[in-house]
Amino acid sequence: MDVYVDRKVFEVETLFAEDRGGKTVRDKLRETFKKYENTDIKKCSR
Repeated sequence: MDVYVDRKVFEVETLFAEDRGGKTVRDKLRETFKKYENTDIKKCSR
């Protein structure tokens, strides 16, 4: 899920268990990494 605050975009993942579509935590993370593969990320926070 993308969350927009002012002019910043934050990627938020819920990693507790499978989602309603059957995606596992590993699948969710893999999809997120692929999404930003060729993107210049200026800041990362935990």
